Amino acid sequence: MVSILNLNEKQKEIILVLGDLKKGKIIGQNLKNRKEIKKKYFEDITDVKYDKLLDGLYFQGLISYMPPGSIKYVDNTKHNSKEILENHFVDELKWKEQEQYIKLTEDSERTFSGRAYYNSLIYDETNKSLLELQEQITLIDRKYVGLKSLTEKIDNNLIKNIEILSIFIAVFALIVGNISVLGTIQGLTKSEAIGFIFILNGILLLVILFLMISVRKFILEKMIIKSGLDILYFIIPIVLITVGINYLFNEDPEVQIELETEIEEQLDEVDSKQILNSKSLEISFKNKL
Repeated sequence: MVSILNLNEKQKEIILVLGDLKKGKIIGQNLKNRKEIKKKYFEDITDVKYDKLLDGLYFQGLISYMPPGSIKYVDNTKHNSKEILENHFVDELKWKEQEQYIKLTEDSERTFSGRAYYNSLIYDETNKSLLELQEQITLIDRKYVGLKSLTEKIDNNLIKNIEILSIFIAVFALIVGNISVLGTIQGLTKSEAIGFIFILNGILLLVILFLMISVRKFILEKMIIKSGLDILYFIIPIVLITVGINYLFNEDPEVQIELETEIEEQLDEVDSKQILNSKSLEISFKNKL
């Protein structure tokens, strides 16, 4: 049986060039020019070594120097195939000396042909490329998982930083808003002042919440409401505004008591004046009598 394991790397390269339709000009019936192949692809080796490599391929039953139709069929899987090929080599040499023909043997010319071996080399190279591609895909997947994890960490840190910044802005806005309102509440009743402060803080909180929602939705592209705690954030300013309105539009009990006391005092004063006037009139009438 032919031992294709005896082929060296250069001989395999020759098989790949002869089998590739894009490499080397095809003269006809899969024939290529031996001299042209040497010049284009194997300039790094001498002519003697090149001929030796080709002869070695012939005795394996993989190439021929003869055109199709002149080649005798040989079962190169048998033990005595080399002897048979040596007997046919005389005819091969005649063609080799006259022409520059060279070709891969076909299945109709050898039991294990040069064309079959070329296909097996292509198959091995394809499998090797697929394995390399699979390794690259696995490596890319690992990098993608790592990059995704890193992106999630960056997103989480960004969200935390924005939330911390939003809280700082909220506290700052509340402090500034409450300081600025101190000059506005002068002259207001206690109830009106409390109501005004509650309403102002509620409005400020709503504005800050709207800012945080806008950042989360349009910049971070996250859900507007993530949990029940977010809903609670909306309830707090609404409660503040409601309490403020209640204070603003209801009379202060202390003010009401003061007004009632003042009215009673004025009434008592009026009553006292009326009594004094009546007594004065009575005394003056008696004096006249």
